[in-house]
Amino acid sequence: MRLAKVMETGFGDAINRRLEHAVPDEKESGSRLLFLITRMDSIGGAQTHVLEMCQAARKLGWEVHLSYGVGEVDTSDARLDGIELHQLKLLQREISPVQDLKAVKSIRKLIRELKPDLVSTHSSKAGIVGRFACVAERQCNVHTAHGWAICHSGPFLKKMVYRVLESCVQRFAHGVICVSEWDKLFATSKLRLKEATIKVVHNGCADPQDKGYEVALMLGIRPIRIAFVGRQAWPKQPESLLRYARYREGDVEIDFIGDGPDLEKTKLAAEGMGISELVEFHGHVEDVNAILARCQIFALVSDWEGFPLSTIEAMAMGLPTVVSNVGGAAEAVDNGVTGILVARGNEKALFEALDLLLNDFERRSSSAKHARRRYEREFGVDKMTSSALTFYESILAAYKS
Repeated sequence: MRLAKVMETGFGDAINRRLEHAVPDEKESGSRLLFLITRMDSIGGAQTHVLEMCQAARKLGWEVHLSYGVGEVDTSDARLDGIELHQLKLLQREISPVQDLKAVKSIRKLIRELKPDLVSTHSSKAGIVGRFACVAERQCNVHTAHGWAICHSGPFLKKMVYRVLESCVQRFAHGVICVSEWDKLFATSKLRLKEATIKVVHNGCADPQDKGYEVALMLGIRPIRIAFVGRQAWPKQPESLLRYARYREGDVEIDFIGDGPDLEKTKLAAEGMGISELVEFHGHVEDVNAILARCQIFALVSDWEGFPLSTIEAMAMGLPTVVSNVGGAAEAVDNGVTGILVARGNEKALFEALDLLLNDFERRSSSAKHARRRYEREFGVDKMTSSALTFYESILAAYKS
């Protein structure tokens, strides 16, 4: 608590005084946008969001730069066309005070070189060191919080350090985007962010019909195929679906999409249960929709979520969803209409929800149609990028005024 007090009053007030009297440096003409994210070698919700934002900003005439930490980037991704890439090898995921100070220095150097009009930070570590660099360089910035999982997971000390840091650096961001209303509530009530600086922008995804996929899926085919999309690591709980496959052996098969450090562990669990023939592990795939198109149900079993993009991708394909009711995940699901919400860790409720969809074709078909319609109304990629970029422009205009 004493550390929090020092950082929130003494250090924070000193930075605020500097901000009040700071005069922004002269910028070069043109609109230049710099995205900063911890890693781009593993494509998840945050990375997909950034890639879509890069292209949307470029189409609006921004000069777009993307900086990232350790790991390789798939430069064949069309969403990187026309985007200038900058790898910051000192930016890493784990906490390391010496390394993190060096990362701040490298980001400051990049800001001085590029002179962006606005810096957009993403993910916990890049968000913290990036905001420190921005305040030091008197740089307008917006931070996007893709859920606050880092403030809820891991050892107690680590969680408290991140909460203190987030509470401290939040005053350095000129604006904050939360991907769910739940995240906004956490930000204002627990991290004490100012509500006036926050905008909620739900995740969105591209319409799979643009790639030639059909929404009307083969919902009546047996065995029923269940899709699980997510990184094989905490907070995901794939073994619950393995146990369901064993319980309904012969009735279901499961497609696991995504890689991660626990992938081999999940494969061994499937072998130990004797159900390897019922489970297919695809690892990282470029085209998730091609696999979703052969499935009839989407399931996301997790201990924590911000606002999962995978649920939206499944809804875009017209899949009924069974989703753990954690974080902002419930904001995408009309419980009993587009899908079913289940309590975290309640495997009995999970099995019952899957059984309900498995055994009732009419309900499965109705939920699929409602899921697709809600996607069309609320979760298209254009709506997401338009809302976020409009917020960027409003923050930048206020900063320059």
